[in-house]
Amino acid sequence: MLKDTYKVGIIDCIAEDWDWPKFRTFLHQENPRYILTNVITATLTNDMSVVSLAKELKAVTIAIGPHVTDLPKETLQFFPELDYIIRGEAELTVGELIDACERKSGVGEVRGIAFRDGSGIVITEEREFIDDLNILPMPAHELLPLKKYYRPFFGNYTFIITSRGCPFNCSFCRQTVMWKGKFRQRSVKSIIEEIKYLQKLGLDSLLLHADTFTVNKDWVIQLCKEIIDSNISIRWACNTHAATIDREMVKWMKKSGCWMIAPGIENASQVVLDNVNKGATVSQIREAVEIIHSEGIEVWGYFVLGLPGETKESIKETIKLSKDLPLDMANFAVGSPYPGTKFFNQAKEQGWISNSVKWEDYDQNRSSVVNYNNLSAKDIENSVKLANIQWFLRPRPICKILRETFKNRENFKIMTGIIIKHLKWFLTLQKTK
Repeated sequence: MLKDTYKVGIIDCIAEDWDWPKFRTFLHQENPRYILTNVITATLTNDMSVVSLAKELKAVTIAIGPHVTDLPKETLQFFPELDYIIRGEAELTVGELIDACERKSGVGEVRGIAFRDGSGIVITEEREFIDDLNILPMPAHELLPLKKYYRPFFGNYTFIITSRGCPFNCSFCRQTVMWKGKFRQRSVKSIIEEIKYLQKLGLDSLLLHADTFTVNKDWVIQLCKEIIDSNISIRWACNTHAATIDREMVKWMKKSGCWMIAPGIENASQVVLDNVNKGATVSQIREAVEIIHSEGIEVWGYFVLGLPGETKESIKETIKLSKDLPLDMANFAVGSPYPGTKFFNQAKEQGWISNSVKWEDYDQNRSSVVNYNNLSAKDIENSVKLANIQWFLRPRPICKILRETFKNRENFKIMTGIIIKHLKWFLTLQKTK
């Protein structure tokens, strides 16, 4: 949105493996006038370190993301080094904000931001969503360290965002904070153009990223046919919702190069699924996984333990379901009530969250912050570890992981690091009453 008017750069410190001193040195060399950082709850303090370092240079600091979208006032109060927050969709807002800062006037007229003035914190009028995502320019992939984006199973890959929002509105999902359940999809033409652009940059492995990729069957089939008709040879993956899976659609996905589909299975308990507004039944989940598997596409199942209605028995049922389904990979996450979600509001109202909890504890990959009457936060954390142990320590997953580990030197380096990290994590499994 800015590169035609301003000199811009993107720094991906994780991909570049930069530590804080290196990042600080880089900032002092570049001396930027504006710094924009994406903020999520689980890494709030860490993300705000970017803001603190930027203030050493007197740069204007801007934050985006679901956490600051839901909690603009609280974030500005707690982090005085932060100048502006862009709430929700940032593309149209960021240009207007920087232009106003350059003019030194009119900031208060920019919709969708929060900032301080002499009288306190100002939250401006909400900005409406972009109805037609096709008006947005091609993402500036060329500014990213694309060669650094390598992962076992995926190889050298990157993302294409195909849509925003999801009609299913699961109570624990952060898309409801950013997109409020409003589903908007890019045209097939724009996706094809981006695929061709990335191929010119040397990338043939893509994750077609969406809150739910398969919402519109006709659109998916049209995209697949266009990939085939255009003689585009790519290897791609996506996510899905069980209620949207259709065999005809999956067949076309396979033909066009789809190698993996990741359904959000979440839980084996229908009570839990209904409690979180999943919009799917356990039988639909079983059928969807079977269709994908039978059509020769890998199925990576995503599970969430510790959602409202969870019990020790439902956890056992979910672990059993994960092993019964023909999954090629499984991911078990903690049910985390991120700010702005219905789950967060429910947890606050029910008193499930302790006052001593820090924002960084809201981490679906690490810790639980909810304590139910029948299930403690520690029980939930242990259940995720137990699920991983029981699922992965079986012959088929072990063989799959070993094959990928010894595929090449890069895989060996990454996979051994992941395995060691997880083994250390498993060893922290604690006994609970």
